[in-house]
Amino acid sequence: MRREGFELSVTQPMVIMRRDKHGDVVEPIEDVTIQVGEEYSGAVIEQMNKRLATLIEIIQPEDGDTETPCTLKFECPSRGLIGFRSALTHLSRGTATLDYLYLEHRPFLGPLTGIEHGSLISMHDGKATAYAIAGLESRGTIFIKPQTQVYSGMVVGEHFKPDQDLDVNIVKAKQLTNVRAAGKDDAIRLATPRIVTLENALSYVQNDEMIEITPQNIRLRKRELQMGLRRRDKKQGKAYYKIEGEEGTVDIDD
Repeated sequence: MRREGFELSVTQPMVIMRRDKHGDVVEPIEDVTIQVGEEYSGAVIEQMNKRLATLIEIIQPEDGDTETPCTLKFECPSRGLIGFRSALTHLSRGTATLDYLYLEHRPFLGPLTGIEHGSLISMHDGKATAYAIAGLESRGTIFIKPQTQVYSGMVVGEHFKPDQDLDVNIVKAKQLTNVRAAGKDDAIRLATPRIVTLENALSYVQNDEMIEITPQNIRLRKRELQMGLRRRDKKQGKAYYKIEGEEGTVDIDD
């Protein structure tokens, strides 16, 4: 579709839930088995706890056996596994294996709050400046280069503080004056931006974000572009879910 000139928006992959005979929302649960080195098992268990997983069993190798991995068995909601494979690869340095199989449907376990990242969000329309990007590098990782066209509500970077979005002025220009000072006009040195690709965007995008795919660019944006409405939804704890047989997405966190 990109080659044909189409533009489209893609949301975070969603697990389709359903309602039971009492009208309550139930979600699919997976039987998860992870084989990982014992030195990484603690970090993996911590990450799975953030994804609402329940640890069922730990099978440790015999004493003195340094080659056999540790086996961890969990029961985890399917939505908790979205984006987990890349996180597991990072935590285990590529040494872990992951297997999972559908187990059953159980009552909705609540929102996932421990794995969300914070975003740097543009406040204005215009072109990003090197001066503004240099001032934001201490706040997070930037996704774009100078002179990139941005708009209000576009995600331009990842905030270093998890679960906290930050609205930034990335089009801010340096004020020109008639006063000269030593070192004031030194060249700005910027870190290499993290370029967003379709593959890592699909595992990175959050529940309240979307991926914009055009023939020339792949961008991240918030579902709600207006700053005031985003803050209202964040305060209300809104999240979007898909329920079988119901049109569109609904907020069931309440």
